[in-house]
Amino acid sequence: MNTTADKFVKGIYSEYVGRRTQVLAEIEVYLNSPVGVGEHSKLSTEIKNRLEELAALDDVVETIEKHFAIKGPNLEDPTKKLEVGVERTSADADQTSE
Repeated sequence: MNTTADKFVKGIYSEYVGRRTQVLAEIEVYLNSPVGVGEHSKLSTEIKNRLEELAALDDVVETIEKHFAIKGPNLEDPTKKLEVGVERTSADADQTSE
């Protein structure tokens, strides 16, 4: 994959991983500090909405990881960079060894 394509894929991936982190934090607030939520009657609806958003974000992140062989940064070490590569199949490996 060329450098421009790498940048696009990395940017989209980072956007979705970042949003996923935000949604997880929102769910944590809803579950651990419901006092901070103004409308308690809507709490379960808000949690459900965040869970549905999280599932959609996870789908996109997993799809990018699968098809573009991206390895996300280690959350324990934020200095590590994203790595992007094109997914290789065993057929690809067989062709290069011939």
